[in-house]
Amino acid sequence: MRVFTPRRFFGLFISMLSVPLVLTGQVSNDSPIVVDGHLQRHVISAGSASQLLTFENLIVGETFSLIVPDDPALNGCIPALSAENADTKVLSYDAAVHQLKFVVSDKTMTFRLDYPCTWDAANPPRHYVSIICETCVKKDLNEYLKALAVLDVTPGGSADQLVREVMIGGDCFDISNVTYSGQPGQIGTFSNGQTNIGFASGMIMATGDASVAVGPNGTDNASAGFGNSTPDGDLSQLSGSGSLFDLANIEFDFTPTQTPLTFDYVFASEEYCEYVGSQFNDAFGFFISGPGIAGPFSGGAANIASLGPGQYVAINNINHITNSGLYVNNQGASSGNLCGQTPSMGQAVNEVQFDGFTRKLTAVANVIPCETYHIKLKICDVGDGIFDSGVFLRAGSFDAGGNASVEWLVNDQPDVNEVYEGCGTVKLVFDRIGANMSSPLPVQFTVTGTATPGADYQPIPTTVVIPPGQDKLYITVPIYVDQLAEGAETITITLLSPCSCVNPEVTLIINDLDPLMAIPDSTIICGPGVGTVSVNPEGGVPPYSFNWNNGTVEQSTTQFVAISTNFQVTVTDACGKTSVATARITVTSPPTAKLIPPAPQLCPGQSATIQVTFTGTGPFELNYTLNGDQQSPVSGITDNPYFLVVDQPGLYQITSVIDAAGCEGSGQGVLLVTQSTLNMTGLVTNTTCSNNSNGSINTTVLGGQGPYT
Repeated sequence: MRVFTPRRFFGLFISMLSVPLVLTGQVSNDSPIVVDGHLQRHVISAGSASQLLTFENLIVGETFSLIVPDDPALNGCIPALSAENADTKVLSYDAAVHQLKFVVSDKTMTFRLDYPCTWDAANPPRHYVSIICETCVKKDLNEYLKALAVLDVTPGGSADQLVREVMIGGDCFDISNVTYSGQPGQIGTFSNGQTNIGFASGMIMATGDASVAVGPNGTDNASAGFGNSTPDGDLSQLSGSGSLFDLANIEFDFTPTQTPLTFDYVFASEEYCEYVGSQFNDAFGFFISGPGIAGPFSGGAANIASLGPGQYVAINNINHITNSGLYVNNQGASSGNLCGQTPSMGQAVNEVQFDGFTRKLTAVANVIPCETYHIKLKICDVGDGIFDSGVFLRAGSFDAGGNASVEWLVNDQPDVNEVYEGCGTVKLVFDRIGANMSSPLPVQFTVTGTATPGADYQPIPTTVVIPPGQDKLYITVPIYVDQLAEGAETITITLLSPCSCVNPEVTLIINDLDPLMAIPDSTIICGPGVGTVSVNPEGGVPPYSFNWNNGTVEQSTTQFVAISTNFQVTVTDACGKTSVATARITVTSPPTAKLIPPAPQLCPGQSATIQVTFTGTGPFELNYTLNGDQQSPVSGITDNPYFLVVDQPGLYQITSVIDAAGCEGSGQGVLLVTQSTLNMTGLVTNTTCSNNSNGSINTTVLGGQGPYT
């Protein structure tokens, strides 16, 4: 007769609230296996070299996987799998892990197992088969269970954030190259763990969705796995010949500032206790490589999740039989698989789903300070992808050096290391690294630099204490105004026990405060129109703000003006200092250029000049045509009037003129330059007698320009 204790009744009530996660049976393959739930593990007999295996109560349309895990009883003689139903839609067959993935076409389906070996029919080996629904809705926790649970798990989050902010608890040890492989929900954070696993909070990694860890322990075989084949060389060395599923792997580089490296963890599993000693030895490890490390794993890594040399932490070497002092049974009176143990009456039964877990363990590695190391945190299912395991890493327990960091805050802004005398506030902030808030934390450091304490800044003590319950301590450092032109000076804080080899110290730069000056510009526009003026600040402390008398708050202002106008601007710097300046938009009239007659006549082979007069401000650029053809402009004209040299006859006309401000004006006047020809005629009068002087020669010059010679 079975007695229903309150715990048994609660377990029955839970089964009515949600779909059962697992029904494990040690049944024969002589009769159909009834599938009840979304995953099961069964023991069958290898009765013949080729035999049929039938499952009933399958869910039509869902995707299932049938797996034959590696089993020592088979001695490596694993059967091949195939579907007997003609209409079965086979999605894939992975011979490496003996996994057939298919879509259910009928509630009852039959599969063939072809063994490459034969046995004595009277004494056939017995081995496991696993069947998993990949697409079924897994109601592993309903709202009622979540309301009762004390352990709180939040799956997801970036691996970088989990490592820096949770596992380490601060920006220390020069973390870099953080990567993650696995499903997003396999990693996350946990809290409220002090009364169950022994850690108040931290990071969790699991072989299924991390929420599987949340209690109460309402079933012996909880799983939220994914059934993905994930081979891994490191974990294969730990697990033996079993196929690996649902690997979660976080890797990162770090630089310790002291030795040894330590961090605390607890391993937990649903494989406890009924699969202790079996091939379902779910594997995990913390593999570290780097200077001074010589291990048997990839890259010369060593596994520091161990009890000693070669004694790696796993289900098969910490359990209710082996190293039982390190094991916590978490199976209550309602469990059907106590393995001879006394039912647990501890609080964890109501708070954690896993059937068993280790006590607090500490990973230890001897490292060389300020050398770079690589660590891989890995966990996976072995044999098949069901009955999950997890590892809890205590928040802030990753200890590779100092337990505090320091930085400057300028005007309450981090990552700013410059200040100006008499401008803004300066603080030192000391940040506790790790999660231990219960004790005061003394922090020792040295103060150096080119600035003089007492003259340039208020002296700073060399030891401060972060009080209990407080993760940060702020120290205000007043900076004095000494009115001396000293150039940049520094204050350097160096921690005696730093947590960074790259940045063991922080330096503040103190700059002299130069007077703020607003330098305006001016602009000239050609007639009424739009003009832009701006102001350039010099000295002071950026950033600057601007306020023009027309309401503009940018460095420049654009305005339509009809006449020359002044604009006033006030410049304010980061220290609140101000400077006022006036910028001017000048409105000018367009320039003119005029040809002054008369037009010259050109003598053959010679040049002449045309007089040009200007209005406006030079230098000018003159543009003109000859017989309608544009000529090369004449630039840089400063003479007024100006004499344009010409050597070709024709019609000259000014098309435009540009003044010093770039304003363009019109030209006036047209001159025709001609080329003259010189002819001469003469009248000769002879003398009346050879002795008389009454003869004459009269000449007339035609063309050219007089006077003549």
